[in-house]
Amino acid sequence: MRDILDMDGWTLTDKRTEGMVETFSAEYLHEPKACTKCGSVSLYRHGTKKTTYADSPLRGFAAKLEATVRRYRCRDCGETFLQPLGGVLDERRMTIRCAEFIAKQALQHTFVHVAREVGIDEKTVRAVAAERMGELEAKHAPRLPRVLGIDETQIAGEMRLVLTDVEGRRLLDMLHSRDKDTLARWLGHFRDRNAVKVVTIDMWRPYQRIAAELLPNAVVVVDKFHIMRMASEAMDQVRIRLAKARDTGVRRHWVRSKVMLQKRPANLTDKQRFNLDMWLDNEPEIAAAYRAKEAFYSLFDLPRDEAIKAFDEYTVPVSIKPEFRKLLTAMRNWRGEILAVFDHPYTNAYTESLNSLTKHIVKAGRGYSFEVLRARILANYGDPVKQPLHIEFLIKDNGNPCENCGLPCRAEDMHLVTLPPVMRGQRAKRALVCEVCEPRFNTEKLIAHRKASTRKTG
Repeated sequence: MRDILDMDGWTLTDKRTEGMVETFSAEYLHEPKACTKCGSVSLYRHGTKKTTYADSPLRGFAAKLEATVRRYRCRDCGETFLQPLGGVLDERRMTIRCAEFIAKQALQHTFVHVAREVGIDEKTVRAVAAERMGELEAKHAPRLPRVLGIDETQIAGEMRLVLTDVEGRRLLDMLHSRDKDTLARWLGHFRDRNAVKVVTIDMWRPYQRIAAELLPNAVVVVDKFHIMRMASEAMDQVRIRLAKARDTGVRRHWVRSKVMLQKRPANLTDKQRFNLDMWLDNEPEIAAAYRAKEAFYSLFDLPRDEAIKAFDEYTVPVSIKPEFRKLLTAMRNWRGEILAVFDHPYTNAYTESLNSLTKHIVKAGRGYSFEVLRARILANYGDPVKQPLHIEFLIKDNGNPCENCGLPCRAEDMHLVTLPPVMRGQRAKRALVCEVCEPRFNTEKLIAHRKASTRKTG
């Protein structure tokens, strides 16, 4: 039976608790076979030395390993040396499992928090975390998806480029800048750029130009929620302009009631619908802005041909045209990319939600460098390193057909699932499917929990 220390080759000799620190006194049982200086096997013990190593926390207490290290002298060369110890890092003065604990926790929590948990200096945590982040960076090898999402978010005071797999719902990479050259260099590293069929972006021209240059087989789709938001903001600007001519009480009431203008009619309660009708009847310009916003929103609910016709015929009254000019200009300049959503119904919704989630990591790591924040974000939301799946199936590195949708995919992107029988008497079979189809098959759990059928008796 192993002792509480649970380290191979070590024997526990004593344990004491001082405050919130538990100290384990132990000895390493394996002795050296030869001199570490000259290789001679003629050795003799030459006293002992106590050395303290930090260990991973135990039961809420910081843990220390107080090792009684033997000293040896070589009879041939006369040099002395300390007993080599297993399971510890002498240069860090900590156990190997403590370093692994720090490396993992530093990607989730602040360095100060981890240092307090382990009972060591923050600089040591920072150094161990830097080594781990360097390892993760060396292993990070994103793969281009079929649907590439491009967006940006503000981290450490600057706009950073965020690249996602929209279909697979995973973060591909986060780059230090969102400029054109940075994106071009990132895409230039890939040879299989023809794998990208759709690129979702917001209305920023450099993204569109790089996609046209380096991803010739991809269709650029402007995120419809960006253009819809422009219609909502234009309507709100009309409300703000008219509110400036009203007294304070009316302005405050309009601010509290603006949610009724932003909601779709189907989402209004009966009371809100009645109040909104009264408001629009008394304010013709707000009514015009509201109807213009709803008319634009409704475009995306129409069939493709009807939507394109309505898009080209879309106009707004002259009185509210200054507020809607930005929207009208975007519709004219980005017509093809906006209407592409009817043939390729993809948005940057996942990318936007990911940006919101990363804000929590950025807030917790306020003051950290972008490299540290990027490593923590990739560790939490990035694509894990995968190995190609080779079981009893003979598959190639690339071009393997999914047994559900038939589309070709890489070996490392395939998942083993159990296909249920289609007809009575058939047996369930195992098959390889792509990442997009895999969530549809939870048959491993279903079959494991399926009750055995019993034959009816008379």
